[in-house]
Amino acid sequence: MVRLDDGGANLDLCLEIQDYYQRHNLATRVKAAGLTSMDEAEKLAGVEAVTVAPHLLRSLSNVEESRTELISRSIFIENTVPPQGKVRDRETFVNDEKRYQERFIKTDNGRGSRRTREAIEIFRQYQIKAEVLMLDNDPMKVA
Repeated sequence: MVRLDDGGANLDLCLEIQDYYQRHNLATRVKAAGLTSMDEAEKLAGVEAVTVAPHLLRSLSNVEESRTELISRSIFIENTVPPQGKVRDRETFVNDEKRYQERFIKTDNGRGSRRTREAIEIFRQYQIKAEVLMLDNDPMKVA
């Protein structure tokens, strides 16, 4: 992961997973989402599918570099699938969830970890509201 400017374990994981699916001839495809910058979009050029926010899509539509120039900044390079049984010469977390979690927590000064906790808290709050709403509208509820 040293080669990624943001230390982005998640970006490299997209590459690792896509390679795994291709190497094992699986029909499942990788879809990257939550891109926050042009830099991330360029690094993920070559992923099989992507969800892009409107502001980022507008920026991408103005890119004038050639396909070759764009691919040169991507972590996905032509013919990324290594020969059967070969391992890439880079860090991987595919079989080490604990190490992935440790890296995720440290990445970008813990930003991803904080955002995950915030998202879980928002979900928790809405779950409670939904439960209250259901109880308030329960026809079996004894008054």
